[in-house]
Amino acid sequence: MTKETEAEEKLRALLAGNSAALAALDELVKDREAERYEGQLWPHVREYNRDIAAILGHACAVPTHFLHTSWSLGTPTGDLHNRYLDKVFVSVEEGLIEDLLARGIDGSIVEFGVFKGFMLGKLLDKVESLGARRRFYGFDSFEGLSRPSTEHDYEGWQEGQFKTTFEIAAANLRLSERPHLSLIKGWLNDSLKGPEAQAIRPVAYARIDVDIYEPARDCLAFLSDRLADGAILVFDDWPYASQKGESKAFIDWVKTVPHLRFEWIGQCSARIYFRVHHR
Repeated sequence: MTKETEAEEKLRALLAGNSAALAALDELVKDREAERYEGQLWPHVREYNRDIAAILGHACAVPTHFLHTSWSLGTPTGDLHNRYLDKVFVSVEEGLIEDLLARGIDGSIVEFGVFKGFMLGKLLDKVESLGARRRFYGFDSFEGLSRPSTEHDYEGWQEGQFKTTFEIAAANLRLSERPHLSLIKGWLNDSLKGPEAQAIRPVAYARIDVDIYEPARDCLAFLSDRLADGAILVFDDWPYASQKGESKAFIDWVKTVPHLRFEWIGQCSARIYFRVHHR
């Protein structure tokens, strides 16, 4: 037992029976522990925690650990781990889709960063299984990532990473069988200005899986006046850092949309989920 803990217990004994004083002591201890925790964090984590708390109105700390394995993709254990993680992520988003439909939030479902169509396909399957009718849009360059920013993105992202083809995504998503689905090819800073994209409104469910800062910034600018009241906003590859990637794009963008309020739903590994409200 530390001297600090021993002194606290003695004080509690002296205050026994005085509920108001004990409650005040509890608050002081809580504040002390919060300050101690804050002091142990890296500066960029403290900055992120404060920025997100300012947006949400409450703390939403960086996770203390991720569902991690040392086995890489391509190994039996690494691939098994990834499949189970995918099941968790799909389950979360299927639940969000069910809730969205139950609330009657009107609008399209849009994914930015389709790659081969895995998650967009799961969302399509879920909506169709519930007998609902929604328009779906998927945006992707199909050329992989654009050039990451040396200032605003972490090392590890590479230009051209996740390159695939429109044809692979279209086949996986059964595009020819789904008249309610549109796949729009091109770099986001161009494709979001096109007539088909400009006609999309409102958006009930937006999924941003572009990994790096600049395309995330472009997606959010596009969504500024399109998100429905009660819409879901999902970020995939959220770095929990105010000055990096999708987190920076969101924190910067929030300052430009005072008509919107954000409710934190939850986070799972490098994914974070918000509900959007109109003020």
